[in-house]
Amino acid sequence: MSIAMPTVSTSAQALIDARLDVIERILMDRMNRQDRLTIVREVESQIHDLLAERGVDEASREDVLAVLARLDPPEAYLSDEVEGLRVSSRPASSPRP
Repeated sequence: MSIAMPTVSTSAQALIDARLDVIERILMDRMNRQDRLTIVREVESQIHDLLAERGVDEASREDVLAVLARLDPPEAYLSDEVEGLRVSSRPASSPRP
């Protein structure tokens, strides 16, 4: 069963873009561009998956804020040293391995 991806309002997309930009800046001196972009894409995909789970046709600013609150803050990437070129974004409630 696939979940339909909701559309995202302009203000909500700006919040997503801002989060992704911060993550990319944090990773800037820690890895090469290709690996950095891979991580940013993975986080973006996770955000959209979590938005889809909310079951709305159009994700509002409030929906995006709720999803972003579930994720590790961008600052968490400062303490995560790259393990085999992968830093994963985890919902904040998930225990770290």
